[in-house]
Amino acid sequence: RLEINVDDCEVPGCTDIAAALMSLPPECPTDADFLLELLLVPGYTSGGTWHVNGSIPESTLLDVSSPGVFNVTYTVDPQAGDGPQCVPVVGSATVTVLDTPASPTGIADQCYFGNNISLLVINAIPNVDEWYFSADTDISQLITGPVTIPGTYYAVNVDAKGCRSAGTPVEFFSQ
Repeated sequence: RLEINVDDCEVPGCTDIAAALMSLPPECPTDADFLLELLLVPGYTSGGTWHVNGSIPESTLLDVSSPGVFNVTYTVDPQAGDGPQCVPVVGSATVTVLDTPASPTGIADQCYFGNNISLLVINAIPNVDEWYFSADTDISQLITGPVTIPGTYYAVNVDAKGCRSAGTPVEFFSQ
């Protein structure tokens, strides 16, 4: 659901200013910073002041690596030379970062007997939603087919909202 909050100033003797922000759907935690300017509705007044949870941030990059709710406001002050009847306008939005699901646990290293096992389809191991070649769960590292043995692969859980857990390393080897 997309919400747009608009506060517009149309007072006689005042320059028309507006501050409008979009509230975005909740997102999963990520190591990438969220750029506050992405909340601005195109075409509205720039040059305002950002507040996140009541404080002015050091930059317009929001750390979304941990779960939380960020109440964001954007205040545009009246233009220089406008009369005392002119007041600032404020747009507001909420950025919600969801919880990270728990990582898979209790997966023992996987031993396969025999010397002719060179490929293994690991998607059949229960209680694991996805497997990755690396611990960072970059979707480009998602395992979609057979893997070679020996090797270390990372088990990941994915919740109903599409958030991925940290990877749990599992060693695959043969004897």
